[in-house]
Amino acid sequence: MFASVIVLAPLPLGSNRPWSWSLLAGLVGLLCVTWPIVLLADRQAPGVSPRHVAVPLAGFALVITWAALQAAPLWPPEWCAPDWLEAQRQATGTDQPAFPLAIDGFAVPVGIMRLLCYAGVLWLALQHGRSSRRAHRLIDTLALAGGVYAAYGLLVYATGNDSILLMRKWAYRDDLTATFVNRNHYATYAGVTLLCAVSAIMNRLAPPMHLRTLVLHLGRRTALFALSAVIGGAALLASGSRAGIAATLVGGVALAYGRAASAQPPGAARRRILLRGCAAVALLLTLAIGSLVLVRDLDGHFADRLRIYQLTTDLIAARPLTGYGLGSFAAMFATVRPPDILQVWTEAHNTYLELALDLGIPAAAMLVLSVLWLLWACLSGGAVRQRDMLYPLLGGATTVLVGVHALLDFSLQIPAVTVTWAAILGTGVAQSRRHSRSVDQP
Repeated sequence: MFASVIVLAPLPLGSNRPWSWSLLAGLVGLLCVTWPIVLLADRQAPGVSPRHVAVPLAGFALVITWAALQAAPLWPPEWCAPDWLEAQRQATGTDQPAFPLAIDGFAVPVGIMRLLCYAGVLWLALQHGRSSRRAHRLIDTLALAGGVYAAYGLLVYATGNDSILLMRKWAYRDDLTATFVNRNHYATYAGVTLLCAVSAIMNRLAPPMHLRTLVLHLGRRTALFALSAVIGGAALLASGSRAGIAATLVGGVALAYGRAASAQPPGAARRRILLRGCAAVALLLTLAIGSLVLVRDLDGHFADRLRIYQLTTDLIAARPLTGYGLGSFAAMFATVRPPDILQVWTEAHNTYLELALDLGIPAAAMLVLSVLWLLWACLSGGAVRQRDMLYPLLGGATTVLVGVHALLDFSLQIPAVTVTWAAILGTGVAQSRRHSRSVDQP
Protein backbone atom coordinates (compact mmCIF):
# COMPACT_ATOMS: atom_id res chain seq x y z
CA MET A 1 0.00 0.00 0.00
CA PHE A 2 2.81 2.40 0.88
CA ALA A 3 4.59 1.85 -2.43
CA SER A 4 1.30 2.26 -4.31
CA VAL A 5 0.70 5.69 -2.76
CA ILE A 6 4.20 6.85 -3.73
CA VAL A 7 3.97 5.46 -7.25
CA LEU A 8 0.56 7.03 -7.95
CA ALA A 9 1.45 10.45 -6.52
CA PRO A 10 2.65 11.89 -9.89
CA LEU A 11 -0.53 10.84 -11.69
CA PRO A 12 -2.82 13.78 -10.82
CA LEU A 13 -0.56 16.58 -12.12
CA GLY A 14 2.17 15.79 -9.61
CA SER A 15 -0.40 15.99 -6.76
CA ASN A 16 0.03 19.76 -6.98
CA ARG A 17 -3.63 20.68 -6.62
CA PRO A 18 -5.51 21.25 -3.35
CA TRP A 19 -7.67 18.14 -3.72
CA SER A 20 -4.78 15.90 -4.76
CA TRP A 21 -2.30 16.98 -2.11
CA SER A 22 -5.04 16.76 0.52
CA LEU A 23 -5.84 13.20 -0.64
CA LEU A 24 -2.15 12.33 -0.59
CA ALA A 25 -1.72 13.72 2.92
CA GLY A 26 -4.82 11.83 4.08
CA LEU A 27 -3.56 8.52 2.72
CA VAL A 28 -0.11 9.02 4.24
CA GLY A 29 -1.69 9.94 7.59
CA LEU A 30 -3.83 6.81 7.46
CA LEU A 31 -0.76 4.66 6.81
CA CYS A 32 1.08 6.30 9.70
CA VAL A 33 -1.85 5.64 12.05
CA THR A 34 -2.13 1.99 11.03
CA TRP A 35 1.61 1.24 11.20
CA PRO A 36 1.61 0.66 15.00
CA ILE A 37 -1.21 -1.83 14.45
CA VAL A 38 1.02 -3.69 11.98
CA LEU A 39 3.78 -3.83 14.58
CA LEU A 40 1.39 -5.22 17.18
CA ALA A 41 0.05 -7.84 14.79
CA ASP A 42 3.48 -8.94 13.53
CA ARG A 43 6.26 -8.77 16.10
CA GLN A 44 8.81 -9.68 13.44
CA ALA A 45 7.91 -6.63 11.34
CA PRO A 46 10.95 -4.37 11.04
CA GLY A 47 10.90 -1.06 12.82
CA VAL A 48 13.16 1.90 13.59
CA SER A 49 13.08 3.47 17.02
CA PRO A 50 12.57 7.26 17.14
CA ARG A 51 15.78 7.59 19.16
CA HIS A 52 17.80 6.66 16.07
CA VAL A 53 16.52 9.80 14.31
CA ALA A 54 16.03 11.94 17.42
CA VAL A 55 18.08 14.88 16.11
CA PRO A 56 16.21 15.52 12.82
CA LEU A 57 12.92 14.58 14.50
CA ALA A 58 13.42 17.23 17.18
CA GLY A 59 14.48 19.81 14.60
CA PHE A 60 11.44 19.13 12.44
CA ALA A 61 9.12 19.29 15.48
CA LEU A 62 10.52 22.71 16.39
CA VAL A 63 10.02 23.95 12.82
CA ILE A 64 6.39 22.78 12.77
CA THR A 65 5.79 24.36 16.18
CA TRP A 66 7.26 27.66 15.00
CA ALA A 67 5.17 27.61 11.81
CA ALA A 68 2.02 27.12 13.91
CA LEU A 69 3.02 29.93 16.26
CA GLN A 70 3.45 32.28 13.30
CA ALA A 71 -0.29 32.01 12.67
CA ALA A 72 -1.27 32.35 16.32
CA PRO A 73 -2.66 35.70 17.59
CA LEU A 74 0.01 35.94 20.28
CA TRP A 75 2.36 38.58 18.97
CA PRO A 76 2.45 42.37 19.47
CA PRO A 77 1.14 44.40 16.53
CA GLU A 78 4.47 46.14 15.96
CA TRP A 79 5.95 42.80 14.86
CA CYS A 80 3.64 42.76 11.84
CA ALA A 81 4.58 44.37 8.54
CA PRO A 82 3.07 47.92 8.63
CA ASP A 83 1.21 47.69 5.32
CA TRP A 84 -0.36 44.35 6.18
CA LEU A 85 -1.14 45.50 9.70
CA GLU A 86 -3.19 48.40 8.36
CA ALA A 87 -4.93 46.17 5.82
CA GLN A 88 -5.89 43.68 8.52
CA ARG A 89 -7.13 46.47 10.79
CA GLN A 90 -9.41 47.74 8.04
CA ALA A 91 -10.62 44.22 7.24
CA THR A 92 -11.35 43.21 10.84
CA GLY A 93 -12.24 46.58 12.31
CA THR A 94 -9.97 45.98 15.30
CA ASP A 95 -6.57 47.25 16.38
CA GLN A 96 -5.24 43.72 16.94
CA PRO A 97 -4.72 41.79 13.69
CA ALA A 98 -5.63 38.14 13.60
CA PHE A 99 -2.25 36.90 12.37
CA PRO A 100 0.55 39.30 13.38
CA LEU A 101 3.44 37.26 11.94
CA ALA A 102 1.87 35.22 9.14
CA ILE A 103 1.05 37.46 6.21
CA ASP A 104 -1.18 34.78 4.71
CA GLY A 105 -2.68 33.03 7.70
CA PHE A 106 -4.74 30.65 5.57
CA ALA A 107 -1.60 29.30 3.84
CA VAL A 108 -0.01 28.22 7.12
CA PRO A 109 -2.25 25.18 7.82
CA VAL A 110 -1.81 23.98 4.24
CA GLY A 111 1.96 24.33 4.51
CA ILE A 112 2.03 22.46 7.82
CA MET A 113 -0.13 19.69 6.38
CA ARG A 114 2.21 19.23 3.44
CA LEU A 115 5.32 19.20 5.63
CA LEU A 116 3.74 16.61 7.90
CA CYS A 117 2.86 14.53 4.84
CA TYR A 118 6.49 14.53 3.69
CA ALA A 119 7.67 13.67 7.19
CA GLY A 120 5.12 10.85 7.32
CA VAL A 121 6.46 9.37 4.09
CA LEU A 122 10.00 9.58 5.45
CA TRP A 123 8.93 7.86 8.67
CA LEU A 124 7.12 5.06 6.86
CA ALA A 125 10.12 4.56 4.58
CA LEU A 126 12.31 4.28 7.68
CA GLN A 127 10.06 1.51 8.97
CA HIS A 128 9.62 -0.41 5.74
CA GLY A 129 13.18 0.19 4.58
CA ARG A 130 14.61 -1.55 7.63
CA SER A 131 13.97 -4.78 5.75
CA SER A 132 16.38 -5.30 2.86
CA ARG A 133 13.66 -7.18 1.00
CA ARG A 134 11.21 -4.30 1.28
CA ALA A 135 13.88 -1.74 0.44
CA HIS A 136 14.80 -3.73 -2.64
CA ARG A 137 11.16 -3.95 -3.70
CA LEU A 138 10.51 -0.22 -3.20
CA ILE A 139 13.50 0.92 -5.25
CA ASP A 140 12.66 -1.55 -8.03
CA THR A 141 9.05 -0.34 -8.06
CA LEU A 142 10.08 3.32 -8.29
CA ALA A 143 12.52 2.48 -11.10
CA LEU A 144 9.81 0.79 -13.15
CA ALA A 145 7.25 3.50 -12.34
CA GLY A 146 9.68 6.14 -13.61
CA GLY A 147 10.00 4.19 -16.86
CA VAL A 148 6.22 3.97 -17.26
CA TYR A 149 5.73 7.72 -16.73
CA ALA A 150 8.61 8.42 -19.10
CA ALA A 151 7.10 6.14 -21.76
CA TYR A 152 3.77 7.96 -21.42
CA GLY A 153 5.54 11.30 -21.76
CA LEU A 154 7.43 10.18 -24.85
CA LEU A 155 4.20 8.87 -26.41
CA VAL A 156 2.44 12.20 -25.85
CA TYR A 157 5.52 14.07 -27.05
CA ALA A 158 5.67 12.04 -30.26
CA THR A 159 1.98 12.52 -31.04
CA GLY A 160 1.87 16.32 -30.80
CA ASN A 161 2.58 17.09 -27.14
CA ASP A 162 -0.70 18.94 -26.66
CA SER A 163 -2.29 17.12 -23.72
CA ILE A 164 -1.77 16.06 -20.10
CA LEU A 165 -4.00 13.18 -19.00
CA LEU A 166 -6.72 13.99 -21.57
CA MET A 167 -6.53 17.71 -20.70
CA ARG A 168 -5.29 20.23 -23.23
CA LYS A 169 -1.81 21.42 -22.36
CA TRP A 170 -1.63 25.06 -21.28
CA ALA A 171 2.12 25.40 -20.64
CA TYR A 172 5.43 24.00 -21.94
CA ARG A 173 3.92 22.80 -25.20
CA ASP A 174 7.37 22.31 -26.73
CA ASP A 175 8.75 20.25 -23.85
CA LEU A 176 8.02 16.84 -22.42
CA THR A 177 6.33 17.02 -19.02
CA ALA A 178 4.60 13.60 -18.71
CA THR A 179 1.91 13.93 -16.00
CA PHE A 180 3.46 17.14 -14.59
CA VAL A 181 2.68 20.68 -15.72
CA ASN A 182 6.18 22.12 -15.39
CA ARG A 183 9.10 20.60 -17.29
CA ASN A 184 11.54 21.28 -14.43
CA HIS A 185 9.38 19.37 -11.96
CA TYR A 186 9.18 16.38 -14.25
CA ALA A 187 12.92 16.57 -14.86
CA THR A 188 13.56 16.25 -11.13
CA TYR A 189 11.20 13.28 -10.85
CA ALA A 190 12.71 11.68 -13.95
CA GLY A 191 16.21 12.16 -12.56
CA VAL A 192 15.32 10.61 -9.20
CA THR A 193 13.67 7.56 -10.76
CA LEU A 194 16.50 7.27 -13.28
CA LEU A 195 18.94 6.93 -10.38
CA CYS A 196 16.63 4.25 -8.94
CA ALA A 197 16.83 2.34 -12.24
CA VAL A 198 20.62 2.62 -12.29
CA SER A 199 20.75 1.39 -8.70
CA ALA A 200 18.47 -1.54 -9.55
CA ILE A 201 20.91 -2.50 -12.31
CA MET A 202 23.90 -2.13 -9.98
CA ASN A 203 22.19 -4.34 -7.43
CA ARG A 204 22.11 -7.15 -9.95
CA LEU A 205 25.59 -6.72 -11.39
CA ALA A 206 28.10 -7.97 -8.87
CA PRO A 207 31.69 -6.90 -9.60
CA PRO A 208 33.89 -7.83 -11.29
CA MET A 209 31.84 -7.73 -14.47
CA HIS A 210 32.79 -9.38 -17.75
CA LEU A 211 31.20 -9.23 -21.19
CA ARG A 212 29.73 -12.74 -20.84
CA THR A 213 28.11 -11.84 -17.52
CA LEU A 214 26.61 -8.65 -18.99
CA VAL A 215 25.14 -10.60 -21.92
CA LEU A 216 23.61 -13.13 -19.53
CA HIS A 217 22.03 -10.35 -17.50
CA LEU A 218 20.43 -8.87 -20.61
CA GLY A 219 18.29 -11.99 -20.76
CA ARG A 220 17.10 -11.53 -17.21
CA ARG A 221 15.12 -8.93 -15.27
CA THR A 222 18.10 -6.59 -15.44
CA ALA A 223 17.16 -5.82 -19.04
CA LEU A 224 13.81 -4.44 -17.86
CA PHE A 225 15.53 -1.90 -15.60
CA ALA A 226 18.02 -1.09 -18.35
CA LEU A 227 15.08 -0.34 -20.67
CA SER A 228 13.47 1.80 -17.97
CA ALA A 229 16.73 3.73 -17.56
CA VAL A 230 17.05 4.32 -21.32
CA ILE A 231 13.43 5.52 -21.62
CA GLY A 232 13.79 7.69 -18.51
CA GLY A 233 17.00 9.24 -19.82
CA ALA A 234 15.40 10.01 -23.19
CA ALA A 235 12.40 11.63 -21.49
CA LEU A 236 14.69 13.67 -19.25
CA LEU A 237 16.54 15.06 -22.27
CA ALA A 238 13.24 15.78 -24.05
CA SER A 239 12.04 17.80 -21.07
CA GLY A 240 14.49 20.54 -22.02
CA SER A 241 15.19 21.38 -18.38
CA ARG A 242 18.82 22.46 -18.25
CA ALA A 243 18.90 22.65 -14.47
CA GLY A 244 17.14 19.29 -14.15
CA ILE A 245 19.59 17.57 -16.49
CA ALA A 246 22.58 19.15 -14.76
CA ALA A 247 21.28 18.17 -11.30
CA THR A 248 20.73 14.60 -12.48
CA LEU A 249 24.29 14.46 -13.76
CA VAL A 250 25.59 15.68 -10.40
CA GLY A 251 23.46 13.08 -8.60
CA GLY A 252 24.64 10.38 -11.01
CA VAL A 253 28.29 11.30 -10.44
CA ALA A 254 27.70 11.16 -6.68
CA LEU A 255 26.14 7.69 -6.99
CA ALA A 256 28.93 6.40 -9.23
CA TYR A 257 31.62 7.83 -6.95
CA GLY A 258 29.98 6.27 -3.91
CA ARG A 259 29.74 2.93 -5.71
CA ALA A 260 33.44 3.12 -6.55
CA ALA A 261 34.26 3.98 -2.93
CA SER A 262 32.24 1.01 -1.71
CA ALA A 263 34.73 -1.26 -3.47
CA GLN A 264 37.23 -0.28 -0.77
CA PRO A 265 37.27 -2.13 2.58
CA PRO A 266 34.80 -0.64 5.09
CA GLY A 267 36.23 1.90 7.48
CA ALA A 268 38.49 4.93 7.32
CA ALA A 269 39.65 4.46 3.72
CA ARG A 270 36.12 4.30 2.32
CA ARG A 271 34.99 7.20 4.52
CA ARG A 272 37.93 9.29 3.32
CA ILE A 273 37.04 8.67 -0.31
CA LEU A 274 33.40 9.61 0.31
CA LEU A 275 34.39 12.85 2.07
CA ARG A 276 36.71 13.78 -0.78
CA GLY A 277 33.88 13.14 -3.20
CA CYS A 278 31.57 15.42 -1.19
CA ALA A 279 34.21 18.15 -1.21
CA ALA A 280 34.68 17.79 -4.97
CA VAL A 281 30.93 17.99 -5.63
CA ALA A 282 30.66 21.08 -3.38
CA LEU A 283 33.56 22.76 -5.22
CA LEU A 284 32.10 22.00 -8.65
CA LEU A 285 28.70 23.27 -7.52
CA THR A 286 30.23 26.50 -6.21
CA LEU A 287 32.09 27.07 -9.47
CA ALA A 288 28.96 26.36 -11.52
CA ILE A 289 26.82 28.80 -9.52
CA GLY A 290 29.55 31.42 -9.61
CA SER A 291 29.86 31.14 -13.38
CA LEU A 292 26.10 31.58 -13.77
CA VAL A 293 26.12 34.69 -11.61
CA LEU A 294 29.06 36.23 -13.47
CA VAL A 295 27.70 35.59 -16.97
CA ARG A 296 26.54 38.86 -18.49
CA ASP A 297 24.60 37.65 -21.52
CA LEU A 298 21.78 35.88 -19.68
CA ASP A 299 18.42 35.18 -21.23
CA GLY A 300 15.60 37.39 -20.00
CA HIS A 301 13.93 34.71 -17.89
CA PHE A 302 17.08 33.87 -15.95
CA ALA A 303 17.93 37.56 -15.54
CA ASP A 304 14.47 38.07 -14.00
CA ARG A 305 15.13 35.12 -11.72
CA LEU A 306 18.31 36.74 -10.42
CA ARG A 307 16.29 39.89 -9.67
CA ILE A 308 13.75 37.76 -7.82
CA TYR A 309 16.56 36.35 -5.70
CA GLN A 310 17.77 39.85 -4.86
CA LEU A 311 14.29 41.10 -3.93
CA THR A 312 13.68 37.97 -1.84
CA THR A 313 16.98 38.52 -0.05
CA ASP A 314 15.92 42.11 0.73
CA LEU A 315 12.65 40.88 2.21
CA ILE A 316 14.53 38.34 4.31
CA ALA A 317 16.85 41.05 5.58
CA ALA A 318 13.84 43.06 6.76
CA ARG A 319 12.60 40.20 9.00
CA PRO A 320 15.46 37.69 9.28
CA LEU A 321 14.39 36.01 12.51
CA THR A 322 10.60 35.74 12.41
CA GLY A 323 9.85 35.41 8.69
CA TYR A 324 6.50 36.25 7.12
CA GLY A 325 4.65 32.99 7.69
CA LEU A 326 4.79 29.59 6.03
CA GLY A 327 3.45 29.85 2.47
CA SER A 328 3.47 33.66 2.44
CA PHE A 329 5.96 34.23 -0.36
CA ALA A 330 3.39 34.94 -3.09
CA ALA A 331 1.47 37.46 -1.00
CA MET A 332 4.60 39.21 0.24
CA PHE A 333 6.42 39.31 -3.07
CA ALA A 334 3.42 40.93 -4.75
CA THR A 335 4.08 44.02 -2.64
CA VAL A 336 7.63 44.50 -4.00
CA ARG A 337 7.35 43.15 -7.56
CA PRO A 338 8.75 45.74 -9.99
CA PRO A 339 6.36 46.89 -12.72
CA ASP A 340 8.77 45.81 -15.48
CA ILE A 341 8.49 42.17 -14.36
CA LEU A 342 5.21 41.25 -16.00
CA GLN A 343 5.11 37.60 -14.96
CA VAL A 344 3.43 36.80 -11.65
CA TRP A 345 5.90 34.93 -9.45
CA THR A 346 4.25 32.73 -6.83
CA GLU A 347 7.49 30.92 -5.91
CA ALA A 348 11.01 32.19 -5.40
CA HIS A 349 12.49 29.47 -7.65
CA ASN A 350 14.97 28.85 -4.86
CA THR A 351 13.62 26.67 -2.06
CA TYR A 352 16.21 27.82 0.46
CA LEU A 353 15.47 31.52 -0.02
CA GLU A 354 11.73 30.90 0.11
CA LEU A 355 12.05 28.91 3.34
CA ALA A 356 14.09 31.73 4.88
CA LEU A 357 11.45 34.26 3.84
CA ASP A 358 8.56 32.15 5.13
CA LEU A 359 10.01 30.76 8.37
CA GLY A 360 12.88 33.08 9.13
CA ILE A 361 16.55 32.16 8.90
CA PRO A 362 16.81 30.15 12.18
CA ALA A 363 13.83 27.88 11.47
CA ALA A 364 14.78 27.46 7.79
CA ALA A 365 18.34 26.55 8.77
CA MET A 366 17.02 24.04 11.29
CA LEU A 367 14.90 22.34 8.63
CA VAL A 368 17.80 22.17 6.17
CA LEU A 369 20.18 20.91 8.86
CA SER A 370 17.72 18.14 9.71
CA VAL A 371 17.89 16.94 6.11
CA LEU A 372 21.69 17.27 6.14
CA TRP A 373 21.77 15.04 9.23
CA LEU A 374 19.88 12.38 7.28
CA LEU A 375 22.26 12.85 4.35
CA TRP A 376 25.21 12.35 6.68
CA ALA A 377 23.58 9.17 8.01
CA CYS A 378 23.41 7.85 4.43
CA LEU A 379 27.04 8.73 3.75
CA SER A 380 28.14 7.12 7.01
CA GLY A 381 26.13 4.01 6.19
CA GLY A 382 27.74 3.80 2.78
CA ALA A 383 31.12 3.95 4.49
CA VAL A 384 30.51 1.09 6.95
CA ARG A 385 28.02 -1.30 5.33
CA GLN A 386 29.36 -4.39 3.60
CA ARG A 387 26.06 -5.43 2.03
CA ASP A 388 23.13 -3.33 0.84
CA MET A 389 25.37 -0.24 0.91
CA LEU A 390 23.78 0.86 -2.38
CA TYR A 391 20.58 2.00 -0.62
CA PRO A 392 22.33 4.61 1.57
CA LEU A 393 24.33 5.72 -1.46
CA LEU A 394 21.12 6.12 -3.49
CA GLY A 395 19.53 8.09 -0.65
CA GLY A 396 22.53 10.42 -0.62
CA ALA A 397 22.68 10.76 -4.41
CA THR A 398 18.98 11.66 -4.76
CA THR A 399 19.35 14.17 -1.92
CA VAL A 400 22.23 15.79 -3.79
CA LEU A 401 20.10 15.85 -6.95
CA VAL A 402 17.06 17.54 -5.42
CA GLY A 403 19.25 19.79 -3.26
CA VAL A 404 21.13 21.11 -6.30
CA HIS A 405 17.96 21.64 -8.32
CA ALA A 406 16.35 23.45 -5.36
CA LEU A 407 18.91 26.22 -5.87
CA LEU A 408 17.31 27.16 -9.19
CA ASP A 409 13.74 25.90 -9.03
CA PHE A 410 10.97 24.77 -6.71
CA SER A 411 10.57 21.08 -7.55
CA LEU A 412 10.67 20.21 -3.83
CA GLN A 413 7.44 22.17 -3.45
CA ILE A 414 5.69 19.66 -5.73
CA PRO A 415 4.25 16.88 -3.52
CA ALA A 416 4.88 14.00 -5.94
CA VAL A 417 8.56 14.88 -6.26
CA THR A 418 9.08 15.32 -2.53
CA VAL A 419 7.29 12.14 -1.40
CA THR A 420 9.30 10.11 -3.94
CA TRP A 421 12.57 11.58 -2.71
CA ALA A 422 11.51 11.21 0.95
CA ALA A 423 10.73 7.53 0.40
CA ILE A 424 14.19 6.93 -1.09
CA LEU A 425 15.95 8.97 1.61
CA GLY A 426 14.09 7.18 4.41
CA THR A 427 15.00 3.83 2.89
CA GLY A 428 18.64 4.89 2.67
CA VAL A 429 18.73 6.02 6.29
CA ALA A 430 17.06 2.78 7.43
CA GLN A 431 19.64 0.73 5.53
CA SER A 432 22.54 2.85 6.77
CA ARG A 433 22.51 0.93 10.07
CA ARG A 434 23.72 -2.63 10.48
CA HIS A 435 20.95 -5.06 11.34
CA SER A 436 20.49 -8.74 11.86
CA ARG A 437 19.24 -11.01 9.12
CA SER A 438 16.04 -11.59 11.07
CA VAL A 439 14.50 -8.39 9.70
CA ASP A 440 14.65 -9.88 6.20
CA GLN A 441 12.71 -12.99 7.12
CA PRO A 442 9.14 -13.21 5.74
